[in-house]
Amino acid sequence: LAYSGQTQGTYNLSGGSLTAENGYVGGTNGDDAGGKGTLNISGSGQMTVDGTLLIYGNGNGSAVNISGGTLDVLGSTINEANITQTGGASQLGPVTGVGSITLGQSSGKPTSMTVQSIVQSSVSISSTGTLTILTNTVTTTNTLDFLSITGSGSLNLTNNHLYIDYGTDPDP
Repeated sequence: LAYSGQTQGTYNLSGGSLTAENGYVGGTNGDDAGGKGTLNISGSGQMTVDGTLLIYGNGNGSAVNISGGTLDVLGSTINEANITQTGGASQLGPVTGVGSITLGQSSGKPTSMTVQSIVQSSVSISSTGTLTILTNTVTTTNTLDFLSITGSGSLNLTNNHLYIDYGTDPDP
């Protein structure tokens, strides 16, 4: 979606299913600014990515928005932009990058995200959101720069570690 410089592309999946080998949201074009891509999954839409889902940053506002349905990434998710999930379910494999994840709402239907491991700049979980890091054979280290859990939102680390690298911000 919008892989080339200065382009825009939006894909809305509200029903049916889509399977892709890899997914690219936004993009880059060498030294030129990348495109702005938006993937919206809602209703009963089901998307499966067999390989890698890459959400480019480039400061251009690329995003994946999940308000219903499911997103399953069988490989890895590289998030350099934004993932917002207010409904439905997602399984994203290992998540890396400097992006942000916003999960859940203050009220409504349960929202779940499952990852194998996570390294992100920011994760915010609201009341309806549950983020689960799968049990791993070898304990994994997960790293965030910022974590916010409000209301009855939850984070399940199972057998894993979480480091919050708060940098120059006040020691939590």
